Amino acid sequence: MHLKWMTFWLVLKIKRMMSGNTNNFGCRSVFVVVVMYYLFIDNPSIICSELNKLVAMLAPVCECAVMCAPKSTTFLCAAHEPPKECDAMSYMNHTLDSAASVLTSERHFPSRVQIKPTSLRQIPSIARRVYRVLAHAYFLHREVYDEFESEHHVCERFHKLAVKYKLISQEQLVVPIDS
Repeated sequence: MHLKWMTFWLVLKIKRMMSGNTNNFGCRSVFVVVVMYYLFIDNPSIICSELNKLVAMLAPVCECAVMCAPKSTTFLCAAHEPPKECDAMSYMNHTLDSAASVLTSERHFPSRVQIKPTSLRQIPSIARRVYRVLAHAYFLHREVYDEFESEHHVCERFHKLAVKYKLISQEQLVVPIDS
């Protein structure tokens, strides 16, 4: 079943369970947690998975010695201790591997119905780092970015998620979105 329809079905099912029973606070709590899980864990996980396709498309063309976007901003790779400059392809791979590791970690996210507040605090940092992959592609490898985005709409979806839930500040959302 397609993810949108599965999510729609789940929301509809929970709403039906809640309707007609104003004392059913438990279902409302489960509904809120399931929606939070989808928005903050599943959605970023899906986006990271899709970004791996972008990184694969960039591999033949990206020879950037450092991760930057726009051209004047250089980013340090958090995969190193202490963080240091890394070529762009390594930065993107390290970032997506790290994000996937955290988002699928049983320690951080033990279940779909129990999300620790300390774990949710990691999402903005992950979002900021993952967004840099999109920004790098947009500013330095525009043809590859346009081809990828026209098919997957990852930046558009990511932007909406980031704005709605204040995951990244407006100043850091540097890739223009055609709305």
